[in-house]
Amino acid sequence: MIVLDCQPLSIVDNNGFNAFIKLLDPTYIVPSRKALKEKLDKKYKVTKENAIAEMGKFSAVSLTADMWTSINMDAYLAVTCHYITDEAKLSSLLLGESVPPVPPPDVQDRSLWGLLDSHVEAEQRAPSATSSAIAEVPKRCTPVKGGGPPEVLG
Repeated sequence: MIVLDCQPLSIVDNNGFNAFIKLLDPTYIVPSRKALKEKLDKKYKVTKENAIAEMGKFSAVSLTADMWTSINMDAYLAVTCHYITDEAKLSSLLLGESVPPVPPPDVQDRSLWGLLDSHVEAEQRAPSATSSAIAEVPKRCTPVKGGGPPEVLG
């Protein structure tokens, strides 16, 4: 519940939460924040090891990056790895989520590739159609006099 609903560990100290748990099972003893954190840390380590082992099985993966802003105006960045299993099932793994510092634009690309490099061997990477297309845009467009949109060349 805490992970699924993104609840803070302090929920175990809330009177309403404890009353709800007592209503469900009067014999259940709610763990302390410290005990809960230790359990979550262990689960995280096992899940991370399983994810790394899972990714090592595939010859190709696709990465997506998503940025959003919370209601408190905190910026978040998540990088997700997508792959197709031997059973032809599309699967995804969240590689990381963080509140990113704002690096200079030339460092931003290196940061994303650094994350990729830390999880996927170089021979497993293939350029995406999107990044290949983006590289071609400047070659295929010419500026229009008067500041209008660029014209696409043959």
